Amino acid sequence: MVNKTFSHPGVKLAFGTLIILMLLVSGCNLPASSSSSSNNTPFGNLEKTPATAQESEISPTASPNPILIPPTVTSEPTATEPPTQGVTPVVSTPIPNAVRITYAQYATSEVIRNNIQAGTVINYILGAAKDQPLMINLDSINHDLTFAVQGLSDGIYYVTPASKSSSWQSMLSLTQDYLIQVIAAGSDESFMLNISTPARITFDVGSITKKLDGSTPDGLNTAYILRANAGQTMNLELTAENNNAVLSVYGFEDGNPYLRYVVEKSSFSMVLPKTQDYIIQVVPRAGMVVNYSLVITIQ
Repeated sequence: MVNKTFSHPGVKLAFGTLIILMLLVSGCNLPASSSSSSNNTPFGNLEKTPATAQESEISPTASPNPILIPPTVTSEPTATEPPTQGVTPVVSTPIPNAVRITYAQYATSEVIRNNIQAGTVINYILGAAKDQPLMINLDSINHDLTFAVQGLSDGIYYVTPASKSSSWQSMLSLTQDYLIQVIAAGSDESFMLNISTPARITFDVGSITKKLDGSTPDGLNTAYILRANAGQTMNLELTAENNNAVLSVYGFEDGNPYLRYVVEKSSFSMVLPKTQDYIIQVVPRAGMVVNYSLVITIQ
């Protein structure tokens, strides 16, 4: 590309002729233009929260700063297909004093028990995929702790420190690392942080059935999510060792429980009332690690 401008008409004509001849001889292509554009039941787990048996004890160093300056990210993570067995992507995003949350094989949740000092923040990092739901619950003795959630590639605060949140869920729109900050107020506290990212189920082209072999590591629920339409029939068949696991089903958008774990069913069939994402949980007996097979049919 020539940037210099010639003012003399004769020079313009001669230069233009020279350019045409060069193009004809070399056969070059011009570049294309661009445009911008626990309880008393045998099963100890809640439907919307993972079980509390054998929680992780992660003890990072607390940070004295409750407000995080968004970090500079030099590269975007590589997008991946939503996982089918709950393994979240891991992207290297360094945050001082942060602890990365990693799931065991087949796990879709983590329960963290820890202590925090007054006026400090503990940072956790979780890698999660686009179209995965992220569900967080924070509990403490005095109920005065809050949390914040920030994307480390887009820099967006999905939950701000000022919101004073202790419970939140959202469908993720970007595969990236997410910073989860536990924020203490005026007193030392012990807390329990429940984090769940159900694995997105996709069906092969032309198939209406999916078989999933899995486990319930650390005795926690294993959760899946799938999208289905109103009027379709959902059939679930769970086979677990010694019948030590049951099913739970609820709507992600409407929150309605369509099958509660307390009824202790290992099969389920229903004509779906609404087009939405549905959460399917394999719920083990409290604290038990159970291998299972789950067959899902949508027709």
